[in-house]
Parts: sequence; C-alpha cells; structure tokens
Amino acid sequence: MLADLGYHLPGGLLRQADAVAQLIGLDLRLPFLDRRVLDFALGLAPRLLTPRSRRSRPFLARLLRQGGVPENIWRHAPRPLPVSAARLLRTELRGLGTRLLDREADRLAPLLDPQAIRRLWRAHATRKADHAPLLWNALSLATWLEQRDQ
Repeated sequence: MLADLGYHLPGGLLRQADAVAQLIGLDLRLPFLDRRVLDFALGLAPRLLTPRSRRSRPFLARLLRQGGVPENIWRHAPRPLPVSAARLLRTELRGLGTRLLDREADRLAPLLDPQAIRRLWRAHATRKADHAPLLWNALSLATWLEQRDQ
C-alpha cells in the first residue's frame, strides 16, 4: 500500500487520470485520496483490504452506510471512462505514436521488438487492426524512455 501511495499513484495512475480528464474536459475529483480517508485505510488490517476477501465486502458496506455514502455510489460495478484508446491513438496521439512507435521504434530494443511494434502501429493507424491495448503500453514505455534519456 505504501509503494502504491509513493510510486504507482503519483507516477502512473494519477498522472494518467489527470491527462484523460483534461483531454475530455472532465473535472476529476478523487475523494478516496482525502488525507483522512487514507489515514483510516492505512490503519485497517490488510485482510480487510483484499478485494476478494469475504470479510472485506460486508465490512466496507457497513462502513459506507454508517458514513452516509448513498448505496447507488458504491453498489454498482466500476465503469470505464468513455475514452477509447484506439481512437486516441488514431487521432490526438497519432503524431506521437508515429514518431515513437514507428520512426524512433528502435529505442524500444531490447525490451520490445522494434519491427513488430512498427507493424502493429501501422496496422492500427490504417485501421487494418485494433492493437490499442498493446500499443498504449508500448507508447507509455517509449514516452518514459524518451523522458529518461533527456
């Protein structure tokens, strides 16, 4: 949990959420990152925080009810943001993708096969295939490598 708070959230998830929110003009609020909520969660027994734990669901449901959180907020399954990675890679991120995943794909070696990435990128960009999940990760890696090398 501490590694998530110190590294994964600020360096990855929060940055991505902020970028997507700005891209679609969404005012993003993150109430579960409130300091009081975090302090409370850090004090809980790890077995209560395990998503598949049989004990965690009733405990969290009772906690949310007592806190006055409406049931329609926490009862439904999570919904993805209405942003298509496939569309983003073909529109707003096409220039970046063409540069990093085609012209400069050699930078990805030896972690990824540059020729394979180029083939996937070209097929995706020309709508012959949808390789968005793989290309999104490759673009994230390429962007990180570029920033690291600067």
